[in-house]
Amino acid sequence: MLIPRETIYSTLFATWQTALAGQVQFFTRRPDVYHNVGMDSMPALLQVERRETAMKASPNMPGYWRIEVQVLVYFATGADVHHVIPSQVINPILDSIETALQPNPLLGSYEQYLGLDGVRQVTISGQIEIIEGLTSSGGVAEAIIPIEILALS
Repeated sequence: MLIPRETIYSTLFATWQTALAGQVQFFTRRPDVYHNVGMDSMPALLQVERRETAMKASPNMPGYWRIEVQVLVYFATGADVHHVIPSQVINPILDSIETALQPNPLLGSYEQYLGLDGVRQVTISGQIEIIEGLTSSGGVAEAIIPIEILALS
């Protein structure tokens, strides 16, 4: 890979920390289940590496890697589960995640994502799954956001 893998993953993680400061209480790259995170740490964002696939469009073109990351956001509606709708908590976070993935035109190129030469695309790829009612009180929910990164090899 043109850029070290760890540079890509750590830069993406730092992007979440910057873009979601004030909205998310806890960030980690260690996968865990919601009940181990704790309600006082929610909303919590977990970045999980899922898959890397080597790709080549044609023999004359440079190859690239399709990197799949899963972002898990655990969030709680608090004690007032009858008046707070879980989507009211997660929708602003999802909007911030989508905004954070836009290329920065001030960097001089729309072909440079995350501020890294060689990263050609970072997008939400596929369905965002939102699961409400993870606890018996219904106060904890989860969003699963699939992220795809295309990086030159």
